[in-house]
Amino acid sequence: MAPGTIWDTKQLRSDGFAEVARAFLQKNFAVTLIGSDRERAVCEEVSALTPGAINLGGETTLSELAALIRRAAICVTNDSGPMHLAVALDRPVVSIFGSTDPVRIGPYRRDGAVLQANLSCSPCYLRQLSRCMHGHACMVGVSASAVIDRMESMLRQRTGDKVTANVPAGRR
Repeated sequence: MAPGTIWDTKQLRSDGFAEVARAFLQKNFAVTLIGSDRERAVCEEVSALTPGAINLGGETTLSELAALIRRAAICVTNDSGPMHLAVALDRPVVSIFGSTDPVRIGPYRRDGAVLQANLSCSPCYLRQLSRCMHGHACMVGVSASAVIDRMESMLRQRTGDKVTANVPAGRR
């Protein structure tokens, strides 16, 4: 999970990421939070709300980040660098969009990868939440349950089975 971004307006709220993380921990998936050093704080916020998640925010080099993403069963991101890296590494990805346009930005050639609220004010390309006159409705309108449903659907397509990790207890 990559909960951070460069722009505040492109970021799903921390409690939304935490809800998604807890749902997948309950299904015996390991959940790892990733991000750059400047995204460390948002990773810490999500981690504080998600006992059992591994927080590597600000702790990895770019090559280590790529290695983590390559091993991921699925990635969930905002519109961010890790989204593009997941696509480049051919990993399943669910990307949450608000202030930017996925048609212009990507992820390219990934049917079903984008979740967005589809509001008339989006995309606005605003970079600061203080300039948004709509209460960040584009990201508030994307629920954690929608993210979970999309992730489960993508995993079922890949496995054709119930969405649970095949990891022995204690080996996450």
